[in-house]
Amino acid sequence: MTRLSPRTPTATLALIALLIVAAAGNTSAAGVASDAALARAKDLYLSAAYEDALMVLSNVKPDVSASEAIEAAEYRVFCLLALNRRAEADAAIQGMVEADPLYQPSEAQASPRIRAVFRDVRRSVLPSIAQRAYADAKGAFDRKDTQAAAKFTRLIALLDDPELAGQATFADLRTLATGFRDLSAAMAPPQALPAAGLPASSGPQALVAPVPDAGADSRVIPPEALSQPVPPWQPVSRTDRGPFTGTLQLQIDERGAVVDATLVTRIHPSYDNQLLKMARTWKFKPATKNGVPIPYAKVLTITLTPQ
Repeated sequence: MTRLSPRTPTATLALIALLIVAAAGNTSAAGVASDAALARAKDLYLSAAYEDALMVLSNVKPDVSASEAIEAAEYRVFCLLALNRRAEADAAIQGMVEADPLYQPSEAQASPRIRAVFRDVRRSVLPSIAQRAYADAKGAFDRKDTQAAAKFTRLIALLDDPELAGQATFADLRTLATGFRDLSAAMAPPQALPAAGLPASSGPQALVAPVPDAGADSRVIPPEALSQPVPPWQPVSRTDRGPFTGTLQLQIDERGAVVDATLVTRIHPSYDNQLLKMARTWKFKPATKNGVPIPYAKVLTITLTPQ
């Protein structure tokens, strides 16, 4: 520690003050904004600076949005695989699958080699995840927990994954889960509904509604939303009275992942990019034609309401 005495020269005091300011600046730089760190990591990955990208990704804070957390985890896996650190990559993928068993990178995000690694890891961990999910849902059912039906619904979506759907053991488990889901729904107390035409909350919000396809093939069953969070809508000024409405088009693949999201009609400059980013993380039960999963283009209207 530097000791200061009354005889310390003024120039020395000034130098010490400058060093303190510089140290504070370095601390601030170390805590670089997560979005900037993520953008920098992507640039480093694209330039093949994989080790540097991993170091930058370590600065992404744990309290980022769900979509940013997914992107950070993806690029960490991409870097580890590029460096042939397969064991670490497998562990990272397992963590992602444990957090979201339906997650898989799309063709637009990852090469066939990377997607194959994800499939291998998912194939190895999904059986245990499904068994734990069943135990959790059954425990909720036994406790008469109102979330039991939702837990069984998520489990059924997992059991419909192609990695599990063809196995007899999980076909039996799906039958059990379906029965308990129906019992749970029957036992659940009726839900209070908002007044007709009014949202359940009086605060600003985003409302999502599917656009009917008048020319739809009767043999096609459209995709069903499993996870569809939307960013909160916060008006940026008093002039943002709304409502603001736009049209969102999704390209959903055979596994129910959103491979592309575009705004056919823009909604609001402060909201559009947030929505597109989050929409690419949405999960669906895939569309089917004659029982076979197929790609599907789904159109939604998004309405921002101040109240």
